[in-house]
Amino acid sequence: MASDPLVQGALSSVTVRGRKLKVGKTLKAVPDEVEPLERRLSARVPRVKITDLLLEVNAWTHFTGAFLNLHSGKGAERHDHLLTAILADGLNLGLTKMAEASPDPGVTARRLMYLADWFIRPDSYAAGLAELVNFQSKLPLAAL
Repeated sequence: MASDPLVQGALSSVTVRGRKLKVGKTLKAVPDEVEPLERRLSARVPRVKITDLLLEVNAWTHFTGAFLNLHSGKGAERHDHLLTAILADGLNLGLTKMAEASPDPGVTARRLMYLADWFIRPDSYAAGLAELVNFQSKLPLAAL
């Protein structure tokens, strides 16, 4: 226990006194000179909705083909709705809140619950991830 950096006080801005742990302010890791460059670069990158990005990635990879109906084995009719349910799961937002946040009137909590119950499972995520990794591994950038 003596080699524990926390006990030795080797961690900056972290102290232990008795049974109390105190975490102080962290030091700024990025120099101030970087901020103007960051703003310029950020202005050059287009703003993209995450749902549009997911649809574009799916158009390249067809990873939603891994999310099959548990009973019929068929894919979802609306990939945009399936991606909305997946996004709700990934953001830990909840299906009801995601439905409320969606501009698409067809995206209801009931619809998302159906998709989550019948299409979204750990094995579906694993197969979808495999599709994404396989696609990425074939890109020229992956060879670098």
